[in-house]
Amino acid sequence: MQLRLEKRYKDREIVLVGDSAGGFLSLQLFVTLTNMACPGGDFDYAGQAELLERYSLDAIRSLRSLVTTVILFSAMTESDPPDEDRRIETDDPALRISMLRVVAKLWAYGVKAYPDRDFGIPTTMQEAQTYDLHPLNHPAHSPLAGIDSLARYMQADIASSPATIVHFCGTHDVLHPGNVRLHERLLALGPSIIETEFHSVSPSASGLGEPSKLNRTLETVSWAFPRVPRARLSARV
Repeated sequence: MQLRLEKRYKDREIVLVGDSAGGFLSLQLFVTLTNMACPGGDFDYAGQAELLERYSLDAIRSLRSLVTTVILFSAMTESDPPDEDRRIETDDPALRISMLRVVAKLWAYGVKAYPDRDFGIPTTMQEAQTYDLHPLNHPAHSPLAGIDSLARYMQADIASSPATIVHFCGTHDVLHPGNVRLHERLLALGPSIIETEFHSVSPSASGLGEPSKLNRTLETVSWAFPRVPRARLSARV
């Protein structure tokens, strides 16, 4: 919001890019701005009132209108993924569903989510932070749960054309099922609401991914980044 006020960024298109937890934040910001820009939109999350006190609704809608593209790499799409996603854990050398839930609770509720643990954070800092008490599967915490706000946004004729979401995820990544669910939800909304492209990358013996799909993914990334600030990615679903 602050950068938008600078002359050199005025009315420039905004591209949100994030990897893993950063992908979660990028998608959550996109969904939250979309919801807040909708008539009557309200996820009732902590910090929304403060945001509206600092910036007008028109300013938020103007900011959202500039977000044309979201690019995600192995993004976390939900704070409370279903237990069935554990089937991928045997293939993922790093992440576990239980780990994701612990981090999500700390992000959503702060250290108070685990009162029996000492995280070494001063009490004054803990008391100064405001956290949302909605369940983890609420749109305030899980962007996938609020993805339908994109339909309300476009149906309200606030934007002239839909934004684009491009996301990538390896099939042995524990976050892959969540990305599949995200893609299915986006496809269900339709291209008039959101343009989308999902690259599901399979590993190979070399560990670098199945050659043809990996090459296509790398070509897409190298093609997208120089052009995204000036023109939308075309959807290839």
